[in-house]
Amino acid sequence: MRVTISNLNCLLRRDQTMPMSLPQFDAFGLCLRPFRGGDDAAWLHYLEMPDVRKLTDWQVSSTSELLLLMQSDKQHGPIRFAVAGKDDDQLVGTIGFLDLLEGEAEIAYDLTPSLWGRGIASAACDAVCAWGCAKLGLQRIKACVRVDNRASARVLEKCHFRLEGTTRELRHAGGRLADYWIYRRPATNGQAVNIAADQRA
Repeated sequence: MRVTISNLNCLLRRDQTMPMSLPQFDAFGLCLRPFRGGDDAAWLHYLEMPDVRKLTDWQVSSTSELLLLMQSDKQHGPIRFAVAGKDDDQLVGTIGFLDLLEGEAEIAYDLTPSLWGRGIASAACDAVCAWGCAKLGLQRIKACVRVDNRASARVLEKCHFRLEGTTRELRHAGGRLADYWIYRRPATNGQAVNIAADQRA
């Protein structure tokens, strides 16, 4: 199958028959929505930025490469949403789950660097975690963060994730195998943990 933005939403869902309800997130002039035409170019634009490449394991150079990567495990994930402006509908980030297996999933998120440090990632992560517990029946949520990405670690800590340990050379990031912190958060009965808007991350 040729991968295009028109079938991206199917590729970013664990089960193509599953109703696509949305996490409750409406803050900072942003919302969560399914992917739409044009999102692939906007997504790739900031994923290619040096500040993003050096802190994440995103290493893509074309929209086709990006979409092919996202369909690598359709059976067990991923489920991913666009973070977009409410007024202009422009994609500025993405968030969702990878590898949904036996009541556990890995959360992943990215945001254009111009919006870092405003509390957006923490609020979106909290909302999506609550949605995953309530709608997907998740009992545990995992996150993997490069050990030099302290800002992303703070996002998780504000969302009640706990550091479990470090895995050496877990993934390629910034052109090399990098060490990652492993975080986990238990189920919260579908309730967000009320991240304060003035907590910057």
